[in-house]
Amino acid sequence: MKTILLIFTIFISTNIFSQKGEKNYKHIKHQFYTDEKGILYFRDDYRDETSHIIHYKATMPLGNWEKHDSLKNVIDIKTYSDLGYYSKDTNHVYYFISNSDGHTMRIVSGADAKTFRTDKDKELFYFGRDKSYLYNMGSKVDSCKPFAAIKIFKQEEGDYIYFTDGTRVYCYNEVVPGADPATFKTVYGKEWTAEDKNGWYYYIKKIQSK
Repeated sequence: MKTILLIFTIFISTNIFSQKGEKNYKHIKHQFYTDEKGILYFRDDYRDETSHIIHYKATMPLGNWEKHDSLKNVIDIKTYSDLGYYSKDTNHVYYFISNSDGHTMRIVSGADAKTFRTDKDKELFYFGRDKSYLYNMGSKVDSCKPFAAIKIFKQEEGDYIYFTDGTRVYCYNEVVPGADPATFKTVYGKEWTAEDKNGWYYYIKKIQSK
């Protein structure tokens, strides 16, 4: 049964790719292509344990994801540059994300494209900065200064959820009230997710003081 399912998955993947055929797309730059009609596409090369699916997507989500617009109307392909998880052009900063439909990109709300940059530290690939704000995973960190020195608290499994600017500790992008950056550390296999000299924390909430 597993063998049949695997073959069926590969067959579907191949058909999705060959509906138009890559030879009908012209590569422009990075992951962007156009077709014979001049429509701009984002090439999503999606892989998991059982399949390899290539989508050519002509739209991207806007705002709260309820609306989409064509890539051609949003992206200035001439000034577009790839920054890893982030990218930018003259008008916008973008962030790449994964969802049930593979990969897509969205506009980073409020980011200043002219001054936006990413960190050279490879561990900080989810972070970006502009003249006014720090961004984590494509979202603004309101309480953090834009040029603060960031340190992530590593976890035994999965991506980090905690980081510090040396003054505060953040869980995702929210301040963990009362957390001490100097003694803070993550834990695994406990009923809490982190601890410091002051107490134990379950994500953002202190569940007990020491």
